[in-house]
Amino acid sequence: MLDQKELIKAFLTRNGPSLPVEIGKELGYNSFLTKAVLSELISKGIIKQSRRPIGNSLLYYLPGQEALLRKRLFEDLSLPERRCLSHLREEGPLRESELSPQERFIISRLYDFVDVSLVNGQKVYSLKGVSAPAPKPIPSLPAPAPAPPKPIETTLFHHKEPEKGFDAEVLAYLKQFGEVSVKKVIRRDRETNYVLKTKEPFPQVFFVKSKNKKRINESDLSLIYTETLQEKKPGLLVTKGDLTATAKKWMKDNVGDLIKLIRLK
Repeated sequence: MLDQKELIKAFLTRNGPSLPVEIGKELGYNSFLTKAVLSELISKGIIKQSRRPIGNSLLYYLPGQEALLRKRLFEDLSLPERRCLSHLREEGPLRESELSPQERFIISRLYDFVDVSLVNGQKVYSLKGVSAPAPKPIPSLPAPAPAPPKPIETTLFHHKEPEKGFDAEVLAYLKQFGEVSVKKVIRRDRETNYVLKTKEPFPQVFFVKSKNKKRINESDLSLIYTETLQEKKPGLLVTKGDLTATAKKWMKDNVGDLIKLIRLK
């Protein structure tokens, strides 16, 4: 019969980084006994615990499961925390003086994702598990020339991918950065909602609205702002049009970093 140590190791090997309640269910222990066993294994270096909690509990994991730990924690991060990691991925390593006051506060909760070193008396932050400069995040990438789209295997509504037109250009652009699914076609080649999941090292899910208009007004921005809040994801607005003067002011005053504008050529 396996002892406690072997049971926990076997459980973490199968399930990856886990919460105490999940481990306790496997052992048949209450939370007090579970945490006592976990504390003993940590003191012996057999398992590790996260720096950042999910809810009120830390995650426990085996040495070598750091990438799995970051993947599970990332799903629980807030939008400001994700933006902080995106900034570090784009520009890092960064000195403490190069971070905004908000980022300096946030980054103290992100030490599972970030390495900290001391250079000339100042803290320098870099992403864990990234050995080479990562690509810039999607909002700052220039729009590439349209390329012939490849068929996507599935979408949320199993639509056949258009062979030409505005929708095809949007799909071709978005697919460079990750997995794309059509959420809702409101008016073909005029307005469509998508979901975009970007690639590693830290995948992020975006709500995307394509809008084929020459002029994007305040009403258009208000709609995508409301939808983005409902989706609880950062938003991208993909268009060939220009913002009206009032739309530019409204976006600056109300939207902040929640929605990024991507203008296709």
